[in-house]
Amino acid sequence: MAAEASIATDTSAWAANLRCSLLGQRGSVQQDWGAIETAVRTFTEESALAKQVFRDDPSAFGLLYFSHLHQAGIAMMLGEPARVERVLEEEAPLYAEHLAARAVLKLQLGFAWLEVARREARPEDAQRARESLEAALADTELSERERTSGTLRLAELELEQHHLERARELWRSADAALAAQGASKSREMRRSRVLAARLALESERDSVELVRLRDELSDELDAFLDEWRAIGAREGGYGLMHHDLTLSLFNEFTRLALATEGDEVGARHAFAKLMEAHAASSLARRLSAPAPTLEELRDVLVSDAGHGALVYLAGPARSYVFALDRERLTVHEIADEFAIERARRVLVGELLATGGGVLGSEACSASRTLAAELLPPDVRARIATWRTVGACGLDLFLGDVPFEALDLGDGRMLGVDRATYVLPSLAVGAALARESTRALGPLTAVRLLAMPVVAPRIATEYELAPLELSDRAIDDVLAAYPEELRAIVRRGDARPGAMLGSGSDGVQVLQILAHGVRNETNPHGASFALTPEDAQDDGLFDARDVERTYANRAAPAVVVATACRAGSGAQRRGDAAATDLVGAFLGAGSRVVLASSYDIDLEVARRLSKRFHAELWSGASPAEALRIAREELLGDPQFAALAQPLLVRIVGLGGASPFTRIVAKETDGEHTRWFAALAVGLTVVVVLAGVWMRRRA
Repeated sequence: MAAEASIATDTSAWAANLRCSLLGQRGSVQQDWGAIETAVRTFTEESALAKQVFRDDPSAFGLLYFSHLHQAGIAMMLGEPARVERVLEEEAPLYAEHLAARAVLKLQLGFAWLEVARREARPEDAQRARESLEAALADTELSERERTSGTLRLAELELEQHHLERARELWRSADAALAAQGASKSREMRRSRVLAARLALESERDSVELVRLRDELSDELDAFLDEWRAIGAREGGYGLMHHDLTLSLFNEFTRLALATEGDEVGARHAFAKLMEAHAASSLARRLSAPAPTLEELRDVLVSDAGHGALVYLAGPARSYVFALDRERLTVHEIADEFAIERARRVLVGELLATGGGVLGSEACSASRTLAAELLPPDVRARIATWRTVGACGLDLFLGDVPFEALDLGDGRMLGVDRATYVLPSLAVGAALARESTRALGPLTAVRLLAMPVVAPRIATEYELAPLELSDRAIDDVLAAYPEELRAIVRRGDARPGAMLGSGSDGVQVLQILAHGVRNETNPHGASFALTPEDAQDDGLFDARDVERTYANRAAPAVVVATACRAGSGAQRRGDAAATDLVGAFLGAGSRVVLASSYDIDLEVARRLSKRFHAELWSGASPAEALRIAREELLGDPQFAALAQPLLVRIVGLGGASPFTRIVAKETDGEHTRWFAALAVGLTVVVVLAGVWMRRRA
């Protein structure tokens, strides 16, 4: 960091060159992680600096060119071809002298239009993508490697437009070129094999060829997973399945497994591959969680009747959802990730349109549309028999999916109709379930940190108004617990150090009722805005602070994070909860975290958490406790139209109560009262019998 600071203040030409290179490398890592918003800012800074360097030193064309390639990469990921068009137009005189570089940018423009065509599904965008790709491929300055890549993308477009023969012709040309280039282990060869599988399945080829293609994709998946396992831990997470090519590998393998092995065996085979990918995620590694077996998942996640799990696998051509309970594993094809993204985008926009999250008629309509994409009829028939629904793989879509707000029909919202929870991965779910078999002992400590006094600088920077809640209202949140179990730390005392408590067993249920803030440049997700420990502390408490705080003891089993956007973090597709507060608590020993990725009203947070605690203490699972709390709040006319209760979710092992002795404690009390009543009754009988005997005498 000191060296980087030194370079930043150095005004020499070499330092500017080095800063530009570092920005490009940093942006590439952020892009690979899936932190697109942060990468855009980094690449924008790189582009401005590269222009300055090139003006001072025309021999530094390479820096400027790479900054333009980075802009093209962002254009493809965001579906914004105008970024590349602007570069080609503004820098036309420059690229007239660098024809090979111009040819590559023209190809990147075609890729960006292809992304738009997939995202928006408009015929005019598909035609623009075709024209752009064909123009780039016609450029004689394009290298053979780049030409092969462009040909494969054009073949994909033709296949998606149902031009099967044209797609096959282009694929054969590209595959032959790859063989001539000796690119057997390249990313483009993987793309070619995926395309070969899609073409074969569309053509209804014979089973021998389909088995061969299935085995080829199986080998490619094994190689891909070996590559990721060999990569050391990254502070910012992985983005394991960030690229559409990776998702396509899993999707087409699933499709081939079903076609060659039948629905039951094929589903098991594909599910096993998916579980291996889940075990390669950051949080799974942190928990030393191996890939679970199907039998283990049945034993630890869905062993009870009425429990089931939905595991999603997104993809650019199609997506799948696996439905698992103790009886069966089935797999169902659903829409591609772009169709789901269009429905998701509309729903989230409607839910947040007013800033307060209102569940109006437009939002309900959007909810039904997204539900139709994610919960096809066969899946709805499965979950109709489940009381508790776990969801996994929601991070593979292009944004946060409001799963609990899906409309099942007749206005029945999934998160009210069923107890729901979310798992970051199957491997994490199995690891948490294994840990839950260890008895926690009696619940002895519940702690609430409420209404911290935010540092003035933080309040100004994030525009945070003081939280206003009376002491009586604060006390009421934990009213369901016996007085000796609960501790409330409020206002100026609500510092980070107060989370630990003083008992030897530590805090078992922790709630933080505070402002939450999210700095998009921070890869560690949102932060709680707590009372600073001292004048040097800003009071912000993020995922790294969770890890430090609980380095030598387990985090609370249940964490109730009632703070705006406490569940948000940089998206790492295939690496859910890698760096955010939720993942940090789970990695530190928590079983369950309640949080929202959106803003939440203070009174909603208070009312929702109060009933949640009451149900948890009565012995309900966290998922069922939150379902009941949602149902109660939405049944109140004051809150009936609010979507916020449906945007708060349980992450972790939500299907079972982590406190096996809560019910026992209540039952023991009932037994004590029963025995006391019996003793009194027997005493009365004995006394009356004595009186009767004396009278007879």
